[in-house]
Amino acid sequence: MNKLSFFIVELTLLLSLLIIPLERIIAKETSSLINYSVVIDPGHGGKDNGCTSSNICEDSLNLAISLLLYEELISKGFITYLTRDGDYDLASENAKNRKREDMKARVELIDNSEAVMFISV
Repeated sequence: MNKLSFFIVELTLLLSLLIIPLERIIAKETSSLINYSVVIDPGHGGKDNGCTSSNICEDSLNLAISLLLYEELISKGFITYLTRDGDYDLASENAKNRKREDMKARVELIDNSEAVMFISV
């Protein structure tokens, strides 16, 4: 098993440890997850690839992890949002400071979502 495969297996176990307690907490309050939303923020994206190792960029790995988590939460009945679902950032095309504008847009999206949980990958 290569390092990436091992990492994905570990990550899957970690995500399941996160989701199970979240389901139990919410189950105590209500029998329905309809009003519970989660925002997942896959870090980096666009021109900001983050770190790179063995030709794997952090932004691609973050997105892959976030998409797996997104599908798992949806399957459990959570209303789930992603701040990005592709290789892009949230800054405008002509932004003077892409990182600052991107982060500001992510915070606004999260604040406007009224989510009960925010997960940054």
